[in-house]
Amino acid sequence: MMPRCRGKPRTSDQRGLALISVLWVLMVIAVLMTGFAVVTHAHRHVTINVAHQSRAHALVNAGLNRAAIAMQDPDPRYRWHPDGQVYRFPFEGDLIEISVADENGKIDINTAPEQLLLGLLAALGIPDEQAQALSDAIQDWRDPDDLRRLHGAEREEYRKAGQPGPANELFANIAELTQVLGMTPELYSRLAPFVTVYSGRQQINPVTAAAEVLMAIPGARLDDIAEAIALRQVTTPNYAQGVMNRLTWVGQFANAAPGPAYTITLAAATGPGGGVRASAEVVIWLTGDGSYRILEWRDRNLALDGVSTAAAASSVAR
Repeated sequence: MMPRCRGKPRTSDQRGLALISVLWVLMVIAVLMTGFAVVTHAHRHVTINVAHQSRAHALVNAGLNRAAIAMQDPDPRYRWHPDGQVYRFPFEGDLIEISVADENGKIDINTAPEQLLLGLLAALGIPDEQAQALSDAIQDWRDPDDLRRLHGAEREEYRKAGQPGPANELFANIAELTQVLGMTPELYSRLAPFVTVYSGRQQINPVTAAAEVLMAIPGARLDDIAEAIALRQVTTPNYAQGVMNRLTWVGQFANAAPGPAYTITLAAATGPGGGVRASAEVVIWLTGDGSYRILEWRDRNLALDGVSTAAAASSVAR
């Protein structure tokens, strides 16, 4: 019988190589598992944020409906005042803040006389020369002709500045002010809360106007404005008359009829520590039958765990 052939015994080098191979495999597996855990955690974090984001947006929509109902409450004691005061509502650990502004309490950039435009710019601290140039440029933008006002701007001035304009037609929304020659982002941010395109009036509603708007009226008196604004906190049926009694100097620039267009400002905070936020400015038109329609929706920002993003404004045709 032939002797059985036996393999050579493994050397220590071979055993060491095998051990290293095993260790490498284990290391690769560990890295893959760590990566999988990181990805899973990140995915879970994103999923939670998306859920909170959806909830925040739902709260904003709920707040809009709440405001529309409160603005049309048949009982004046519970009807919301459209003068910018903030209403806060906690809801299952979340928070929503709502304020309402009467568009008739703002200065309409399509119809306002020069006195109100200049008065508002002065109330905001704009120097006289710059205020006059902006007022003239706004009027040159909205009028249909190519006749330049003394300090204004028509096609030649825009051409020299290298920008399009003017439209020579009414402003479609207040954001168009950013295209007016001489308007800067900083100026626009200061001006925007106090102007509108939805009033259609040359006057303002003193009962709902902000202090800055009241200061735009020729002959405005600070003490009277402070007293009038304090009276707005009184929820009596005739509070509006009390406000008007303090502002006897408003004269031809006043029309105390409110609405039907209002800006609803909404801010919702949800998630751990209110870290997920959504906010919007929505211009609505109360139809008179308890319902409303949206004229314009502007997402102000969305914040997720401290990261903010701006969203574009959207408009709905009137």
